Amino acid sequence: MSYAACVGLLPMRHKPVTKVRDSQDAACLFCGAAGPFNTIEHIVPASLGNTCDVLTGVVCDACQAYFGSKVEKAALEKTPIGFWRCLLGIRGRTGRLPSVFLDPPSGGVLPSDAAITTPGVVFSAHEDGSTSLDVYNDATMHGILDGRISQVRLCLSPLHLSVMGRFLGKMGLEYLARDNRAAAYASQHDLMRRFVRYGSARELWPVYWGHTAAGYCHRRIILVEPLVELHEVDCYSFCLGKTRRGHFVFAFSMGTDIWLVDLSSPVPSPCLQHAVEGTALACIAYSDWAFGSPSSSP
Repeated sequence: MSYAACVGLLPMRHKPVTKVRDSQDAACLFCGAAGPFNTIEHIVPASLGNTCDVLTGVVCDACQAYFGSKVEKAALEKTPIGFWRCLLGIRGRTGRLPSVFLDPPSGGVLPSDAAITTPGVVFSAHEDGSTSLDVYNDATMHGILDGRISQVRLCLSPLHLSVMGRFLGKMGLEYLARDNRAAAYASQHDLMRRFVRYGSARELWPVYWGHTAAGYCHRRIILVEPLVELHEVDCYSFCLGKTRRGHFVFAFSMGTDIWLVDLSSPVPSPCLQHAVEGTALACIAYSDWAFGSPSSSP
C-alpha cells in the first residue's frame, strides 16, 4: 500500500485560541472547562490495544465524547492507522477484529477525496491471522484483473491530514500531561489545543511522515532530543521529545510508518525532518490554493 499527498508548507493563521486556567486543578486540558470528569481517558485508543496509559481529571467528559466520535473514529477507520490496525489484527473494545473501508466520507468542508485514491477497497482481519482485501468497485476490479492496478493507493487528502494532525496532537498533549502537567497546560500549546478540539476548515497542522522497509512491524523510534524514553506496545511505539528551541514533539509509529508533530508550533521546521534517528521525515501538507472553495455542508 502506498500513500500520496501534495507537499508544501501551510502556516496556521492566528485565531482566537483555547485558553486554560493558570491553575490546572479541575480544568480540562483542551477546552478549559471545570469538568465534569467522570470517565477515564485512554491516551492511545483502547482499539489499538492500549489498556494502561490513561488519564483521570484531565480531559472532561464532553471532550472525551467528541474525540471518540469525531477524531479517533476517523483516524481508526479512514487513515493509514486503520490499514495497519487490520494488517496487525488489533481487536476493538468488544473483541471484534477490524474491517476498514478506506473510501473517504462524503460531505464536510475539507476536501476528502482525490483521483489517485483506489476506490472501493475494504481490508478485513480474520480469526486465522490473515488479512483480506475485498474490492467493491467494478473499475478497480477490472484494473486489477488486467494488470493496470498493481498497488492500492490511499491519497492523504486535506481531510486525512487534518484527522492525523488532531489525532497525533491529542495523544501528544495527553502524554505530556501525564508526565509534565505544567508543560501540557502552558500557553505555548494553546494553538494545538484549539486545533485538536475544534479543527479548522482552512488550515492544517504540519505532519511529518517517514517509513522503514524493515518488515510489517513498528520500528524503534529514537528522537534526537528525547524527553520521555521510548514506549513500545505490541502494535505501536511512541516517544515524546523536546527540541533545542524548547518545542515539544510527539512521534508515533505503526507498521512501517512513523508520524511526528510539533506540539508547540504550527510553523514547519526543516530541523524536524531529522528528528527521528535513522529516518528522513517529509512534511506533508496542502498549500492553501489546493483547498479551493469550501463546501457549505456541515
